[in-house]
Amino acid sequence: MDALPVAISSGVSFDDALLIAERCFGELGRKTIFLWQRYNEEYFSGSLEVTPVLYVPTSPYGHWIGLHRADRNIYLMPPAPSRPWSRVRAVLLHEMIHQNLSQSGKDVRHAGEPWCREIMRISMHFDRKIWAGKYTVRNGQRVNTAPPLATNARILNQREIASWPHSINIEPPDNA
Repeated sequence: MDALPVAISSGVSFDDALLIAERCFGELGRKTIFLWQRYNEEYFSGSLEVTPVLYVPTSPYGHWIGLHRADRNIYLMPPAPSRPWSRVRAVLLHEMIHQNLSQSGKDVRHAGEPWCREIMRISMHFDRKIWAGKYTVRNGQRVNTAPPLATNARILNQREIASWPHSINIEPPDNA
């Protein structure tokens, strides 16, 4: 099994993160840091270490609109006509799950059981019952672990698991 990445503390206070956000991104940065704080309290019981949330103008190969790195920074693409603020908020929450798993020394991959467990837990905050089974290969085929026999949850495939919460139309709250 691959070694899990070692979590590195950002070493910044909330005031530091707010200052960085305001100086670099103005009102958008300020609003984003306060949303990070709200989501931390609401979905992670305040357990996440403060991290800078930075907006970047482009992403490598255009494949992502958000990224959490073991250096504790969260990187987001800014709102745009093709990327509304509601989508950016959803990506922030998605990246905060990666931050939580990294900080806890758990597998941060979308295919891992910790990720699946977290998106099922947080989906309940939005009154969505889902089943996200760990990704595996069985008999040469890629599959997700089947749900318990008596479940009335929506069963997500790997693509939906990886693009959560957008894939199930969860729109995290806007007011910080």
